[in-house]
Amino acid sequence: MEKNKPIPVENQNIIYYQEDEIDIYELYLVLKKRWKTVFLTFLLFLLIAVGYILIATPIYSMEFYIRIPKYIVSVEETSSLIRNLHNKLKEENYTELSKTLDLPENNLRKIKDINPEKLRNNKEIIKIHIETNQSNLIPVISSKILDYLNNYPYIKEKLKIEKEKLAQLINISQSELENMKKTKDLILKNIQEGKIQNFSFNPADIDAKILEISQRITQLQLKLQELKGFELSVSPTIPKKPTKPKKALIIAVASVSGLFLGIFLAFLKEWIENARKRHEENMS
Repeated sequence: MEKNKPIPVENQNIIYYQEDEIDIYELYLVLKKRWKTVFLTFLLFLLIAVGYILIATPIYSMEFYIRIPKYIVSVEETSSLIRNLHNKLKEENYTELSKTLDLPENNLRKIKDINPEKLRNNKEIIKIHIETNQSNLIPVISSKILDYLNNYPYIKEKLKIEKEKLAQLINISQSELENMKKTKDLILKNIQEGKIQNFSFNPADIDAKILEISQRITQLQLKLQELKGFELSVSPTIPKKPTKPKKALIIAVASVSGLFLGIFLAFLKEWIENARKRHEENMS
């Protein structure tokens, strides 16, 4: 019988080990051992979040809608005018903004944002978003923005010109209507007196023309009534609760972040301690 005869591969019990294999139980033991690290990190993040919520200035936000005057200004032009206020606010140019909106600088410093938003497929309404530290300022700000738009020189002049133009057209049409009515009365009188026996026109055409002019005057008058400048389509309401800081979101993010960082620090401390022990064993 031969000694040291190799054993066939198929009869060998080969066990493979993966050096990087993750043992869940070992991870559990590490976390159990380092639970204070995880808990304290979690608690620290939670306290920071709560502290931020307590000291953060509350921000109230509200949206309101403005109806744009027809035939005078477009949504894009209106948005540009509101964007001008937004830019001055971001530049903290409170002196110029105070002149523009006729508001004290102290109140303007409490405004955090004025931002326009164009509505899809709507050429008559624009939405304006306001953020401020003081909720009771929202109706005041919306009113001042409306005054600012209506008193803007370009829009004010254009509105005046359009009104004068429509008024002139109405006067011309009314004069034309009066002349047509006089012509009709004269023709009817001549017919009754027998002065007109044969006429080369249809008298009904005069009535049709009178009706046409009357309808034109009505349309012009309605158009003139619509030229009222900018108007509030949906008035703002004072919000009861601030929209910022978002307490629930801050607490959730802080909790998750603290938990993950705590677990990372627990494994990092365990790795450092094991590395130190291996170093000491190699040195001895």
